[in-house]
Amino acid sequence: MTWLALILAMAPQQQERPNCKQPRNQVEINFCIYAEYERADAEMNRRWKKTLAITRSDPWLQQPKLHGAKSDAQLLVEAQRAWLRYRDAQCNFEERLMPGTGGPSTRSSCLATLTEERTKYLRDMYPNPK
Repeated sequence: MTWLALILAMAPQQQERPNCKQPRNQVEINFCIYAEYERADAEMNRRWKKTLAITRSDPWLQQPKLHGAKSDAQLLVEAQRAWLRYRDAQCNFEERLMPGTGGPSTRSSCLATLTEERTKYLRDMYPNPK
């Protein structure tokens, strides 16, 4: 179950999406901040696919490697996986710093912020993809 589904399940009395410009309670705040993270994550995934495709197809990156060395694409995949583990661990930690009902919004805000930073980093690797 995703965080969004969990948040929606916690607010069965609400049949429509909350107004994120003026959330009325903590459940709506949690929902809105998680929705920001989902948008950031979708954008990062789009950029990740472009970055990986460029890395796999760039002739410069296909230069001969030392015997047995990993490809640039393999190294990039390893880096992304490590970054995802870091992001999740950092945001889980930050959630613990905020006890009570503010924890989920703290975690979602952290996820959104770090994901937006990673997207920018990926974009800066190849600023003008073909």
